[in-house]
Amino acid sequence: MQLRILSLSVMFGLILSLFLSCSEESSTEPESPTFNASGTWALIFTQTKIVGGDYIECGTEPVPQRSYEITQNGTNVSLKDKNGKFVNGTVTGSNYKFDFKELEDTNDVDYIDFNLEFKQTSDTTFTGTYRINRKKFFIAYNDSFYCITEGTLTGTKPSEPVIIFETGTVTDIDGNIYQTIKIGTQWWMAENLKVTHYRNGDVIPNVIDNSEWSNLNSGGYCSYNNLAVNSDVYGLLYNWYAVNDSRGLAPQGWHIPSNEEWGTLITYLGGFSVAGGKMKEEGTSHWEDPNIGATNESGFKGIPGGYRWDNGTFMSIGSLARFFSSSQYDNTHAIGRYLYSGDTRISVLQLHKKYGFSIRCVQN
Repeated sequence: MQLRILSLSVMFGLILSLFLSCSEESSTEPESPTFNASGTWALIFTQTKIVGGDYIECGTEPVPQRSYEITQNGTNVSLKDKNGKFVNGTVTGSNYKFDFKELEDTNDVDYIDFNLEFKQTSDTTFTGTYRINRKKFFIAYNDSFYCITEGTLTGTKPSEPVIIFETGTVTDIDGNIYQTIKIGTQWWMAENLKVTHYRNGDVIPNVIDNSEWSNLNSGGYCSYNNLAVNSDVYGLLYNWYAVNDSRGLAPQGWHIPSNEEWGTLITYLGGFSVAGGKMKEEGTSHWEDPNIGATNESGFKGIPGGYRWDNGTFMSIGSLARFFSSSQYDNTHAIGRYLYSGDTRISVLQLHKKYGFSIRCVQN
């Protein structure tokens, strides 16, 4: 009997040892990282879904900024944005995960929960998904609102420094949606205006006849050569009276830039002799060849919509982009800026208020 009990105890001991051994193996360290992601990454976020929300702007807020410094130490990893804020995450194999909550606006108590997961596919690329749960509490109304969005992201780790744009959108009274770009401290529209109503809803006259255009002393617009296909690409041409109309030409929260605000942009881009090249769209899809010095490194994406003379004649689509400012030169002339296919400069001009130019807007 004792031998039998001993044999059973030995067998139990062997089973227990085997179980403990298996348990130890199952609780081993997480899978070692496949890559080391440390370095500066350019992230491109693409919203794919509005999961839910209860305020009108849900889904229109800008996605998180697009340049991050990643520091990886073993299975621990951190993201640092350009303002120096850190968020910690984990990495298992080639899979990265971050979850964080941030107070964005201390006035309205705006919180954001941000979940980011991505898989590194090489030393210089990754793909993944994100989910944002934005919660707003408005102290003035003692009420809270939410918005949940999801999307995809891709990341690249360039071998050379790249410019990472901060972008957004703005919508005019007609429902046209424009891409916007932050350049220095200013937010600019990255497309030419094509609205046909003032901000209060009043119609802006579409003036086709040359004689009628030349006799205008009030706001009017047209498409280049009066062809709608041109406005789809280049936007509309407006006289300065439309720019100056108190009913408002720009979208809500935006305005036509003054000559001084154009100057701020140009100074930030290195001065008038080089800023034009940085503002012009690259290539010859819209610009005539040669499109000298065009890099669009500002993100402004200037395209040559041409202009309309004060006598109604159309000129220079493909070679000139002319923009009115809100500043007048004298009683009959206003100040504008122009880009040219054969130059890297952005130049200033004073022309009659009856001319038709493209319009860009800047945020208030």
